[in-house]
Amino acid sequence: MIKKIMMVLALITLVFSASFADVYIKDLDGTNVEVVFTFKDDAATEMAVIGDFCGWVEPGIPMAKNADGKWEVAVKSTMDGVLKYKFWYKGTYIYDFKSPDKIDDGFGGNNGLIEVSKVLAKQKAAELAASGDAAGAAALMAQAGAGDSGLKFLTWSMLGFQTKFTVGEEMAAESAGINLKSYWKMTGNAVPNMPVFFEVAVAEQDSFENLYKKGTREWKDGLKNLLVDTIFDPVYYLDGYDAADATKLGHFKAGFENDYVTYTTGYKYAKLPPHTNVNWTTVTDNWDAGYNAVGGYSYIATGNAVTEWFNDILGAKIKAAIAPNRTADRAGNQYGMYAWATAEFAGQYVDFQYNGAYGKTFDTIFGNIYETDFIVGYQGKFGPVTAKANALVNLWGDGNLTHNENGEIFKTKYTPSSSDVSMVDPTAPFVDNMAANVNVSYSDDYIDATIGWRARGNQANMMYVKQADGGTPISDQLGARNTMKAWLDFNYKFQYGNLGINPYMVTTWNKEAKLSMDTAEQMEIGAKLFGGYDFDVVKFDAYANATFKTDIEDGFSIGDIGLKVSTPLVLNGLALVLGYDPADADADFITGIFELGLPAGINAQAGLGYRVAKDDSKAYEGKELGFFLGANMKLNIPQKPILYTQLVWGMDPYKGFGDGQDNINYDGYTLGDGASDYAGFGAFRVALRWDI
Repeated sequence: MIKKIMMVLALITLVFSASFADVYIKDLDGTNVEVVFTFKDDAATEMAVIGDFCGWVEPGIPMAKNADGKWEVAVKSTMDGVLKYKFWYKGTYIYDFKSPDKIDDGFGGNNGLIEVSKVLAKQKAAELAASGDAAGAAALMAQAGAGDSGLKFLTWSMLGFQTKFTVGEEMAAESAGINLKSYWKMTGNAVPNMPVFFEVAVAEQDSFENLYKKGTREWKDGLKNLLVDTIFDPVYYLDGYDAADATKLGHFKAGFENDYVTYTTGYKYAKLPPHTNVNWTTVTDNWDAGYNAVGGYSYIATGNAVTEWFNDILGAKIKAAIAPNRTADRAGNQYGMYAWATAEFAGQYVDFQYNGAYGKTFDTIFGNIYETDFIVGYQGKFGPVTAKANALVNLWGDGNLTHNENGEIFKTKYTPSSSDVSMVDPTAPFVDNMAANVNVSYSDDYIDATIGWRARGNQANMMYVKQADGGTPISDQLGARNTMKAWLDFNYKFQYGNLGINPYMVTTWNKEAKLSMDTAEQMEIGAKLFGGYDFDVVKFDAYANATFKTDIEDGFSIGDIGLKVSTPLVLNGLALVLGYDPADADADFITGIFELGLPAGINAQAGLGYRVAKDDSKAYEGKELGFFLGANMKLNIPQKPILYTQLVWGMDPYKGFGDGQDNINYDGYTLGDGASDYAGFGAFRVALRWDI
């Protein structure tokens, strides 16, 4: 019997060490631990880990190469800690397939999940099994599995107060209110091998006007309303009395999985499973199954057993997926489909993807093919050199039949959804309907370098990539319409720092392009200089951007500039972040921000901003100066919510309510919302945020 137990535990040890190679936990003192993340990618020139332990603030916590050539970083936690995470590489989230556990991320994929006490117990069980202590190992494995259930509860919730006021010669209250944003989620296996994920939007209020609003609601009415309705109908009240958009099902996903196939179906705000094709993310993680409460998708993908079967037979790891859906328009009204297949062999990788946009009713689904995308990708590694290439071709159909005031019937021009392309011309030449990206990288201990070229036709588009709600992933990846770009990224690394330059040139792709907003011959030349130096006691990071445009007089301009100075020697860490942002048409915005780690886990921020008028502009006259103070800390109470408070005056550097609002909204070392945000206004806030 003991021999059988030993064999089982030895197998557990082998499986555990193979599956958990990227996470290891060090017990420091019985209460505190270090979670050590490692990631192996010889082609990567940088790597980071990102998760709830850093507020999901991009780009996460930088990793460094260890003696084995793996990327590594240690994150502090406690014995009762629970960490959700992904790896981060140059704007791309990477799921750790070797994570101890997983949990649905709400965006079509999974986060790695680490329950510290359980993972540590499994580690110790594996060590005991290896040393021959079968009974002790079995007891620890039983302890590690105690309390496990098929479903896990998550919530992303925040409850806060804000009062907003005007600043300047006369201060006056504008509004005040209490807000609740709360999303309750369940994920896991409902029954074995049948994962589900559903999210209930309990409340989505973010107006902060239910206590007072100038000219509409007086304080006495708001306070009376608060007293009555937090007792009699708290959720309805905190959700803003919005019966049409009250507590509702947000995301719903269900399916089954085994070693051979994975099937998932999603509905409403559930996100399509994302896909990355070498240089391009070709299905983004924010494309809804149907935000109008209609539509949905099915997703069928090959399992690990199929991949290994192909590898045994052909020597290539082949994967494939197909996703018929009714969300080609993201709202849930139009049928569509995407499918991809990949193969990895001998250091080479190829990827082929098809997208299609079809009709809006089941009986006319293939009556007109409005859009077809063919996307191919290749990546090859040759020692220290990595070559990458992508190509995209669009085929367009006509729009729908309609008639004008005279009753004449004609075909409209099709406009793809959530895109910067509109009213396409099916007769446009090939160069208007294609895009490409080719780049070659070299990396060693001292140099990271990439030389690349890309081009985008005037109508080149990627379905299932959401260019809406302020996001620009199509133009970020393909470039602006009807442009081509050549660039060089060069970074020299030395013992205590780095120095680099990223020059580029952008010009018109096709001067004869149809429907083009701008086909004039033009050229933009730009460069980013960056560098850093680490003195151990203090670290410097800086960058500066500049551009020259040939089509305008005095075309040279300085772009944003940033400097960060940080030291670990002041309390729990001090950083000074200086930024210069010239993006606003009326003023340059100069900012200085201090971030300080205090005892008891308190994080404090303070800063100043000043708007320097351009060309005698009066847009910010009397509103030039801004400042802010803020602090947050994790409370040592059940579920450990984050408490934060903020005073902003003439500027607001923080992320929006519900978007990680206790974190500064950096864009590089400048602020993401620019000079105009909160000019002439101020606010005081105090709130709690839960991420369970």
